[in-house]
Amino acid sequence: MEVANQIKLSFGGVNILNMEFSCKKPYEGGEINIDCTPYAFFPKDKKDLFQILMEVNVSCKDFFSLSLKALGLFKVSEDVDDDTKKIFINTNSAAIMYPYVRAFISTFTINAGIGSIIIPPQFFSGELEVIKDEENKIN
Repeated sequence: MEVANQIKLSFGGVNILNMEFSCKKPYEGGEINIDCTPYAFFPKDKKDLFQILMEVNVSCKDFFSLSLKALGLFKVSEDVDDDTKKIFINTNSAAIMYPYVRAFISTFTINAGIGSIIIPPQFFSGELEVIKDEENKIN
């Protein structure tokens, strides 16, 4: 019986590239606005790697605002074409990295003294926009 190689997806973690935070006073409740946009990036020289750039903005009027960029690092077990990588990107990768970004934001806001900000889970669907290195979003 012949066994086919299964393509495996490996998650290399999340790097927080930058963060901006401003606080007027400790959070006392109110509507929290959340905007989370993931983008796909394919490094030109490494066919087995791809990255997800996630831009997240969390704010509550009259209390605080937080913006960050996070980079999720992913690897497939063998060289695959971009179409196969897009399947992994659009179905799993943003959902895999989001809990790490969410936990970072919650821990940061607690340690910053503004109170416990627990942002809700996000659901990602549809095709992610692919960015090019020249767009300078990753730096």
